[in-house]
Parts: sequence; C-alpha cells; structure tokens
Amino acid sequence: MIRHSVCMVAGRDALGCAELALASLIANCRDEIRVTVLTDGSAEKRAYAELLDRLPPGVPRAVHDAHDCDARAEEVFRDHPRVRAFRRGHPCWRKITDPTLFTEPGETTIVLDPDIVFPNPFTFEATPPGGLLLMRQTRHCLLPPDVVRAAFRAGYALTHHTDIGVAQHGALPWEWIDEAIGRIGGESLPRVAHVESILWAMIAARMGGGYLDPTAWACWERTAGKRLLMLAGLGGPELLRLEPVRWLKCFHGSSGAKDWLVEASRRGILRGGAPWLTPTRLLPFEPISPEEFERGERAKARYHGAMRALRLRDPFEPAPAP
Repeated sequence: MIRHSVCMVAGRDALGCAELALASLIANCRDEIRVTVLTDGSAEKRAYAELLDRLPPGVPRAVHDAHDCDARAEEVFRDHPRVRAFRRGHPCWRKITDPTLFTEPGETTIVLDPDIVFPNPFTFEATPPGGLLLMRQTRHCLLPPDVVRAAFRAGYALTHHTDIGVAQHGALPWEWIDEAIGRIGGESLPRVAHVESILWAMIAARMGGGYLDPTAWACWERTAGKRLLMLAGLGGPELLRLEPVRWLKCFHGSSGAKDWLVEASRRGILRGGAPWLTPTRLLPFEPISPEEFERGERAKARYHGAMRALRLRDPFEPAPAP
C-alpha cells in the first residue's frame, strides 16, 4: 500500500527548481510514495506533465491544474465556505488546502515546496497521529505583521520558527480552520504569500506535532555572516558550499537561495554523501508570544533603519526597478 501522498504546489516560474526537487525525490526516497503536482492553468499542466515524463519510472505521478482542483474543492469543502474562498486568494495558500483533495484514506499527506532537494537516499519521518510536522528555522516568516496581530487579538496561539519547505499531516481540522480564517480577516486578508505561514503556525499550535530535526531537514537561513559575504560580492551558488547538504535528508533553499539551486546542482554543490534511512528525532513546537513577536518587529525596524543610514541595500531585498 502507498504510504505517502506527496504533493507539490508550483507554478511556471518554479519549473527549474521543481524538476530538481522531484528528480531527487523520485531517485532517493525509499518509502512508497505517490507524487502529485498541483499547478495553475492548462499550459502549466502540460509543462509539468512533460517534466514528470522525463523522470525515471516506478513512482505513480499525476498533474492537476486549478480547474481540476476547483472542482474537487467545491465538493470536499462544501461545508467550509471560508476555506473555499481562502484557496482562491494567493496561489501559495493552496499549499494548505489542495493537497487534501488528492490524498486517499490511510495516506499521510506530505506537502513539498519546489525549492528543496533530497541529496541522499532517505525515508520520511513518521507523522504523529493527529499531529503536524514542519521544518524549523531560527527566524520566522510570520508576516504581514497586521495579520499576525489579528490572530493574537482573536486569541489564537502561534508556533515560532516554522519553515514550510516540508509539511506532513493526516486529516486537518477543517471546521476549526474555516472559523480561524474568518476571525483573522477572511476575504479581506491581503493577497500575500506569507499569510500561508501564519495559518500553518496557527494550525501547528492547534494540532501539536513537532519540528523535523534541522540537522537532517535543514533550511537555508538569512544569517548576518551571509549578508556580509553577499555585500562583499560573494553570493550566488557558491555560497551554498557553506551548507552541510551532503549529510542531509532534505535541504530547503528558501529566503533567496532558491534561485541558485539549479546552478549549484550543476556544479556538484548539492551532491549527497551517504544514505539516511533511519528515523530522526522530532523537536517539540515552540510558541511565540505577542511580546516576542513585537520585539522581533522592533529589531527588524532598527536593522533596516541602520541600513538606510549607511546607504546600503539589504542583499536579500530585490533591487529597485530601473
């Protein structure tokens, strides 16, 4: 029996890194999996179907566009109108809602970002019954701040340090999620990708579970040292040589590094070292309080103020339009 329904939500602009992610998944995963790519329109559906056709056989795979997903969502979420509206907000928000549409009874749902790589033969971790597993990063992606504050005002707990390169879960509490979406803004939520991260942080606090071990499931972090190297002109794929990729189960090239993954792979920087077929530890979720969140916002404001005073541009910020 297939144990895991592995879903990736990806658009046309992610084709390059998605091919790297899916190729490494199919080559190295030693679990029984079924792969589903969820994309936007019919052109993207054809492009991802061609991508999957290029990969080695042996793993069941399928591609569905938004039209396919919309039809299923109307039935699956018929009693959850806010969930139906939410998934039509920003394409990234479908990473919460749409994988459920293609998961069969008895399967674990595993949601993958397209900017990940599995460098070694590996197995997924066991998902705790009724729980959620997420990757861990030192910082957080809880923004826009006003939506975070709305969640706190509505009485919701949020989990700190969440990274959503990989998310594993069974059945999600859809009635609770439907209510939560309405209480933090509903259809007035800003169409910003990171609202997804806020809702995952709320779901994690509600369901429990834990972080995947960051010594095996690692996220690329925006550290001060990397900022200095980039300001000195040392960014790009070579910067990924600082990461312990060859010893990992999974590497998430988030926070700007995703643009370097394909070239880094071509240069051999993402090459694996040894199989990792044993389970790794799970770390307990850590909450973030309103006070800690606001301290972080003040620290970010001081940093950006200092950069402006020095007439420096944060290397992770996009260059201004000419």
